[in-house]
Amino acid sequence: MTGGDLLITAALFVFLVIAVLADSINLLAGPGPISDATLASLPHFEAVKAAFVWFSRDVDPLLRMNPPWFYAMMMLNLGSVSFYVFAISRFIKGKTETVRGPALFWSGSMLSILFVIVFEELFGPHPTKNRLQFALAYGGYILVPVIVLFRFWNEEPAGRKKKAH
Repeated sequence: MTGGDLLITAALFVFLVIAVLADSINLLAGPGPISDATLASLPHFEAVKAAFVWFSRDVDPLLRMNPPWFYAMMMLNLGSVSFYVFAISRFIKGKTETVRGPALFWSGSMLSILFVIVFEELFGPHPTKNRLQFALAYGGYILVPVIVLFRFWNEEPAGRKKKAH
């Protein structure tokens, strides 16, 4: 595994953990503002709930507001969980050629979703209070898909040459 593939694999693993532990809060709560009572009723670890409260208060108020369009984006993001598991396993086994199509699709989807969310957080009715923390938290969700696009854009991933026949 190349250093770049190791970086992508590690990032996808982090995204998988965040999707399962944190993003699922928005999905299970349903669309609309997430009250303290709703949050308390969810089956997440208390530490995850506390991190959600802090992050939504200090960095990303949109998480706690959970408007219907954002909820729909989170539903789309749920599809990423299966991609993360698939891609991580393919990278570990060195079978990256099978990841190309799904990786390009995921990258485009993630960048589209993040464009809308970042625009809302900067200019919408629920702006972030801390742009630096927001950029640090979400920068990876923009940077990694761009890296994946560059990694898989060529027909021959990782610079492999077609064999002459």
